[in-house]
Amino acid sequence: MTSDSSLQHGVSFSWPAAVIVAIAFIVLTPPALLAGTYSIFEASLAILALAFAATLWRLPALRMIPVPTVLLVLLALMLASTLWSSASLYTLRDALAYLALAAAAWALVRLGGVQSLLVGIVGAGVLIALASLALWAIAPDVATPQYYDYLNGIYANRNQLGFSMLQVLPAVIALDLRLRLSALIRLVLIALVVGVIVVSESRTSLVAAVIVLVAWAVLWLVRRSVRMAVGAAVLAVGGVVLTALNWSTFLDVLGKNSSLSGRSDVWHGILNLIAENPLTGFGFLREWPGGSAQATAVAEASDGAQMIHAHNEILSWLSALGVIGLVPVVFLYLFVYTVAWVSYRRATAPQAIWALLTMLALHINGLTSTSETKPQGWLMFMLLVFVAAASAAAIGLRLPRWLHIRSVPPASDHRSTAVSFAAMAKSRDE
Repeated sequence: MTSDSSLQHGVSFSWPAAVIVAIAFIVLTPPALLAGTYSIFEASLAILALAFAATLWRLPALRMIPVPTVLLVLLALMLASTLWSSASLYTLRDALAYLALAAAAWALVRLGGVQSLLVGIVGAGVLIALASLALWAIAPDVATPQYYDYLNGIYANRNQLGFSMLQVLPAVIALDLRLRLSALIRLVLIALVVGVIVVSESRTSLVAAVIVLVAWAVLWLVRRSVRMAVGAAVLAVGGVVLTALNWSTFLDVLGKNSSLSGRSDVWHGILNLIAENPLTGFGFLREWPGGSAQATAVAEASDGAQMIHAHNEILSWLSALGVIGLVPVVFLYLFVYTVAWVSYRRATAPQAIWALLTMLALHINGLTSTSETKPQGWLMFMLLVFVAAASAAAIGLRLPRWLHIRSVPPASDHRSTAVSFAAMAKSRDE
């Protein structure tokens, strides 16, 4: 066991946590070679078992992590939606799997500092990227689909590869590299991750990656020059406006048609379904099985096309749990953003940058695809939620009592029990 910059606050670097995060990141989007050999439900239970086994090894020294009340409400709704789901067995299976992943994330945040999580994510990302490029070089007919030249890599779908790399990018940016030539190493890692996204031709992931890099630049400027930051923000807004005014040209550049490759039909069908039961939705589903209310509605609106998700995260939550399910999700979004932003403004913590940029990546990707309703994205979301919950008390952020349950720490020094963005940054600066 080695220590990281947060050791003086009772949070040691944990190799078990890093390894478990890396394993989870890889197996929650099954590589093509392993497709069909295990289910996401089985993988979730295995990850939970590993996480809790690792925490039991160090149980006396572990801190307590607050559990957000709104998360408990969301998980309860996911399980309860089995009662009104059109595919109740699938809903029960997926809700239990996501409950297991949430519990695993809680255990992993207890086990190690944020640096442990980042090392695991970056390690998994580098392994996926190098394996995909190696497969492309050795067996290009396997790494790329027939008649196409984009890269699927170790996955069966290019968007799976692109989304995985997109989640790795903020972790590479935030990773605390205490090495010689650390700037060069970070630049190489960013080039590797972005390069794989480019050759995968996953347009959604590429656009999100560009926005993440621009946001990183703006955050860097915020701490150094308010005027420059405002100028950069104005330029960014100008870019959005220019894109909106030239939307058809933008779509041509991305190789998309006016329907966004059929997404508009999917959205039309799912909106019609949501209108039938906007309050509670039609049951939580990771992917829509044939015959489910969601899959049937989309097929009817798109000439029989079979879709497994809504290609929009908000529509996914509304179709699954309705408005009552979307409300706690939005609260969790705001919770993570608020804690990370306050932490960043007070101490410029790299870990706060990770939270801000990862949430941004998930939300941009979620505009035309799904993010946290994917197993891999859900684990990332849960890690962010629990790190934010642990950090809120340490940075002195006052939150409404109903927002989260505070666990009572065993030690008198409460700050030693939190994975604080600010504390880690202060130690790093020293």
